[in-house]
Amino acid sequence: MTDRENFLTQKRIAAKTLKKAKKHYFHNLEDKDVLDNKKFWKTIKSAFTDKTKNRRTINLVEDGQLITDDQEKAEIFKEFYSKVVENLDIKENAFIVDRTNDSNIDRIDKVLLEFQNHPSILRIKSKIDQNNSLSFEKVSIDKTLLLLQSLESKKATPFNNIPCKLLKDNANACAETLTEIINNDICNNSFPGKLKLADVPPVLKSDKSKIIDPTIKTNYRPVSILPPVSKIYERIMQEQINNFILQKLSPYLCGYRKGYSTQHSLMLLTERWRQILNKKGYFGAVLMDLSKAFDCINHELLLAKLSAYGFSNSALRMMNSYLSNRKQRIRINDQFSSWSELLTGVPQGSVLGPLLFNIYINDLFWVGEYTEICNLADDNTFIASDMDLHQLMVKLEHDSALALEWFGENYLRLNSDKCHLIIGGHRYQQQFLTIGGVQVWETLEQRLLGVEINNKLDFQNHISNLCRTANQKLSALIRFSNLMNFSKRRKLLKSFIESQFCYAPLVWIFHSRTIEKKINRVHERALRCVYRDDTSSFEDLLLKDGSITVHQRNIQLLAIESYKSLNNFGPSFLKDIFQSIQISTSTRGQPLPRANSKIYGHDSLDYLSAQLWAILPSELKNVDDLKKFKIEIKKWIPECPCRLCRTYIHGVGYTNIRY
Repeated sequence: MTDRENFLTQKRIAAKTLKKAKKHYFHNLEDKDVLDNKKFWKTIKSAFTDKTKNRRTINLVEDGQLITDDQEKAEIFKEFYSKVVENLDIKENAFIVDRTNDSNIDRIDKVLLEFQNHPSILRIKSKIDQNNSLSFEKVSIDKTLLLLQSLESKKATPFNNIPCKLLKDNANACAETLTEIINNDICNNSFPGKLKLADVPPVLKSDKSKIIDPTIKTNYRPVSILPPVSKIYERIMQEQINNFILQKLSPYLCGYRKGYSTQHSLMLLTERWRQILNKKGYFGAVLMDLSKAFDCINHELLLAKLSAYGFSNSALRMMNSYLSNRKQRIRINDQFSSWSELLTGVPQGSVLGPLLFNIYINDLFWVGEYTEICNLADDNTFIASDMDLHQLMVKLEHDSALALEWFGENYLRLNSDKCHLIIGGHRYQQQFLTIGGVQVWETLEQRLLGVEINNKLDFQNHISNLCRTANQKLSALIRFSNLMNFSKRRKLLKSFIESQFCYAPLVWIFHSRTIEKKINRVHERALRCVYRDDTSSFEDLLLKDGSITVHQRNIQLLAIESYKSLNNFGPSFLKDIFQSIQISTSTRGQPLPRANSKIYGHDSLDYLSAQLWAILPSELKNVDDLKKFKIEIKKWIPECPCRLCRTYIHGVGYTNIRY
């Protein structure tokens, strides 16, 4: 036997042994290692590609020099982050009066005096009932114990601090003592200083539209890692503030609120668009993004706003203690920068930060005269409609000017590079607005809150990108599908393929038949891989899997949102989106909204939800619990009345008649 024959024999033996080992490896993977995204890629991504990345080492380029020393890099980041607000060149507020340097005046009294004539303070006081007030109350041992037990064991903690897992495991032993300390601090209106010290590791930003250069410091964002005990304090304060402030926040404020989501914010925008386009009018949206919004929050103005909303003097002192004397240091590997004090902003990564940001920007929603705001965090989209294009542009430019004025008054800066304009409706030339002295030209398509939206609302590019990503993941997983058993194949493929179509699906639910076929082809290909069936039809594969199409699942989700609007769950503006359901249930009729256009009239959430609610079984309509409704609706296979589900009959055309 020649050397080559010996080599080929050993090669076959090695390949067979490797294949057997891989089968054994995949077979013994636990579900938690398969379904958790981070664990999955950490566990088996190396088997899919040789391009896996280990822990990224931060190397900066400063003045043409490569910086590799961790201590030096930490100091560079510390200097950069400490001046990020200063570099925005935000001017002093012209509405501050009676500023005094008298050290004998209490800080809270001084703040209230200085900002008494600030437009935001006057606006809040005119809108908010001043009869009730908030004072922080003591907490029970049971509440502290519950919060300790809810800590995430694997959350990062600052250097030389008590790990979350240790606190959680010893919750029963810690609860009584910690409760006593917390209640004592509440009585003294004091937030512990050691809980305001944060370690900040720089994290590289991500942007699917472009490649991020990891050697530039501006491409890193700071994430504050705070002591676990500070989260207990903050959650106690957050719950009490939420109970007090919830009814005072704008219903259009969708960021960081329970029951609100990106999908709700975008649903409002797209439905407003469809309503006016159905009447053959015009729709406009100005997309505004704030520069370093969380970092720019002025502590004194925030305290003045909290007072205007009804925080008592003791509560203001507690909040002042929470905001003041906060310090952070940059951590890179095991090296730390020196400490720097945070004079503005709320810490990103804190529990209270998002809530305080919402309170700070809440009065922005009362500024516009002709527009509504589609909001999520620091992304604010001003939307307006009109039957006349010129009047529409006047409305948008007028309220954009008011928004810019509000930003200036509240120490915030518009990121002009991320300011965009979208106009919908038939016209013959491109439009532009002048915002802050800068011409902003209309774009035909723009990415907003993770969804590609164009002025026709066809979502063709957005869904095509979803299908492309799903196909890429599916191709990678198919390579190793023969090494996995059925259970793991099904869980993997559903987790990584079908999940691609789970982000804000009611926003892009209306699209072309061509796009619908693309989605179904991806779904069919995934099912064929799971069941190793190349002969059955797509319908038979769905029956075998006990599942439904992506579109049918979206119809079920639409039924859930319709149920929410009728039963006062979620955002109050859902009632405006699903107007026809509200009318039909109150009049015991089934009126449909007038559809002047098949594209924007029939293809609207209002029109489709009214049709859907009419065919929904009465036992589902009468369910009195949202959680139960969500369970029951998944058992219902909808006979969808939309145009995508119509059957083509030769000589007749598309019809809802089944045969």
